[in-house]
Amino acid sequence: PKQVENKVQITDEQIATYYEANKAQYVTKSESQLAHIQVANEKEAQAIEQQLKSGTDFATIAKEKSLDKLSATKGGDLGWAAKGTYPAAFESAADVLTVGKVSPAIKVDGNYHLIKLLDRKAETVLPLEQVKAQIVATLQSQLKDSAYSSVASQMANDAVENSGSLEVVAKNAGLTVQKTEAFSRENVPAVLANDKVVKALFEGDLRQSGQNSEAFDVSRDNTPATLIVRVSDYQ
Repeated sequence: PKQVENKVQITDEQIATYYEANKAQYVTKSESQLAHIQVANEKEAQAIEQQLKSGTDFATIAKEKSLDKLSATKGGDLGWAAKGTYPAAFESAADVLTVGKVSPAIKVDGNYHLIKLLDRKAETVLPLEQVKAQIVATLQSQLKDSAYSSVASQMANDAVENSGSLEVVAKNAGLTVQKTEAFSRENVPAVLANDKVVKALFEGDLRQSGQNSEAFDVSRDNTPATLIVRVSDYQ
């Protein structure tokens, strides 16, 4: 991949196209700040509804009567939450509220709830400039993989078409041919330390043919790499 990085050029047009095609990834969910009063039965819920209609403060009732003791200490405030956080019936009742309004009593999981919408943040699309660096990184990764695949494929073809030399293979890939000193199976150079490569060098026809090997995939640690070898001298 290091050899193909310089070939990867990303344009503003590519960035903009990717952004438009994947805009759903850059949308922040709407959030609501809700408060609720939880009671055990419908009769209690109806009594609280009457209190609210007569002007009693929602937070005061929540502190006194809500079974959800954690939120009750905060006047029923559940804090901010993205859509999908609460059970469907709870969400549906909250979705139709405008800020400051209270829902009718609804039954959820065996208890009754009166829900108040304290505030709401609309769904927003993050602007291109805010996510540009993220998009560039994604495109670089994709394009490097594509460029690498193209170079590796060309190397494999060149190795077959120019089977007696690696010079053309290296030139077309923008690489240089690396040569080793003589070695045995017991002291294989690190660059060749791959089971498939070692087997081909010491057990196949490469020892005598003087021909290029097939293209070996010697990828390591999620880094793609291709190796083509040729035995120049065998004793």
